[in-house]
Amino acid sequence: MISIIQAHGAHVILTGMLSLPKNGPNYIVGFNNIYPDQARARHVPLYPFFLQGVYGHPSLMMSDKEHPNAAGVVRMVTGIAPLVERCLNSMRFA
Repeated sequence: MISIIQAHGAHVILTGMLSLPKNGPNYIVGFNNIYPDQARARHVPLYPFFLQGVYGHPSLMMSDKEHPNAAGVVRMVTGIAPLVERCLNSMRFA
């Protein structure tokens, strides 16, 4: 997916996720390494955990306790915004 997007001239920021604790240690280790490994292999910036500052905060999560509500999305955007700004500032526009 990253290669296809880049082939069309777009810049990529990979936003990572972490496995839920309920998935068990073997799954967690494998899953949690996917995003950093891909970011390194594809030479793209990584925001390691897209739900940073949201997950585990009931006031920012939907009733399923796995997905952010509107306030959680605002927190997510606030968290990733500095990385997006740095990437935009480093781009060279033709």
